Amino acid sequence: MAALVAAFALVTGAGCGARPGAVSIEQVDSWENDWRVRPAAAYRIEVEVERPGDRRLSRVTVRGGGIETAEVTYWDAARGAWGATAPLDEAQARPFTVEGLYRTLRAEMEAGGRSETRIAVEGDPPVPRRILLGPRLRDGRPVPGSEAALIVRHFEIEPPPG
Repeated sequence: MAALVAAFALVTGAGCGARPGAVSIEQVDSWENDWRVRPAAAYRIEVEVERPGDRRLSRVTVRGGGIETAEVTYWDAARGAWGATAPLDEAQARPFTVEGLYRTLRAEMEAGGRSETRIAVEGDPPVPRRILLGPRLRDGRPVPGSEAALIVRHFEIEPPPG
């Protein structure tokens, strides 16, 4: 839990790029539409997901709209280091593409039930860089352990071949 609190502090702190802010579904639709009109033909993305008791780093390479490679590494808290890497199939990797991050954000916003949902988007076309999902609410009270942070640690558009 302390690590998740630290992650929230890190991504909302000064000096770390665009600060996550509250946005509307319409703004998310606009960013996603900008991405769809001018998507990167090939890119590599690394997304760290941190929830209480779970920290993982997914690496995905996309070419021509399809997933070329995908893998995940889990944080080993006992050792204080990243563990072994495992492959992800396409269904497991899709949420960690730019399109998948937009889909996740929209689903969380439409479902409601979270104390807050914030996002920082950067680039042209726009790429979600930080998504902060506050705790789910039950009877108006936060559900402990239901918060999450999705942080794009690396995003690189690959140049066209040739």
